[in-house]
Order: sequence, then C-alpha cells, then structure tokens
Amino acid sequence: MHYGKKETGLFLEDFLKMSSQMDGKTDERSKLLLERLKMLEAENSSLVLENEQQRQQYEKCLDEIANQVVQALLAQKVRRAGNRT
Repeated sequence: MHYGKKETGLFLEDFLKMSSQMDGKTDERSKLLLERLKMLEAENSSLVLENEQQRQQYEKCLDEIANQVVQALLAQKVRRAGNRT
C-alpha cells in the first residue's frame, strides 16, 4: 500500500503524540521506529519513482511494437495488391 506524504505526515504526528502521552517524552525505541519509518518512506518514494519510469518505458516499447505491426500489415497489403495486377 502506498501512502502519500500527507498521510505519512499525519501518521508521524499521531505517532509522536501517542509516544509523548505514554511516558511524557519520546523514548529511544520511539526515536528508532520514527527513524526507520522515515527511511522506509524515502525508499518507498524512490520505488514509486522507479516504477513510474519503468511504466513509461514499457508504454514506449508497446507503442513501438504497435507501430511495427501496423507497418508490417501495410507492407503486406501493398504486396498483395501488387501481386493481383
């Protein structure tokens, strides 16, 4: 599941509030979890960007293949028309 920056930011705020309510301060474990969450968020953003780039490359390849198929069909049609005369 992909969370946007807004959702992640709200989650972080809630997490910090909850942590501070538990013992009056953010303990070491909470800091480590928050750090890990930030690292995962950065990794997720990187993967989303990479996915988008791969999707664009895939679409470009599909367009090129479709163009080649159309060209082949047109060439075949021209050959058939030439053979009839």
